[in-house]
Amino acid sequence: MLSRHWPKEAGSRNTFAMAVGGLLLRGLRNRPDAVEIAQSLVFEASKCAGDEEAVARRDAVTATYEKIGPGEPITGRPTLVRLGISEEMLKQFRTWLNLRRTAMPSPSEALLTG
Repeated sequence: MLSRHWPKEAGSRNTFAMAVGGLLLRGLRNRPDAVEIAQSLVFEASKCAGDEEAVARRDAVTATYEKIGPGEPITGRPTLVRLGISEEMLKQFRTWLNLRRTAMPSPSEALLTG
């Protein structure tokens, strides 16, 4: 599903990767392997879409994850909608992957719980 909607134009692919990463990291946050899952999904989707910078897209997930600890804002659902992904598709995606819909914990909560 992700690869079919991966942006064709070069200017928005990294933004798309960071937004998918943010959505996945938020939704999988209680899993110890959340980062690896998000990196793998973004990497494989970008590779299947023919994005020649699939490694950079995987690294965008890492950069997104690194923003969570210090409490910096990360992208996610609103950015994906702005890039043309429908709410219905996002709902289906969250259902398939059993993603949580709650907000990320604050940095102090993250330190306490994880």
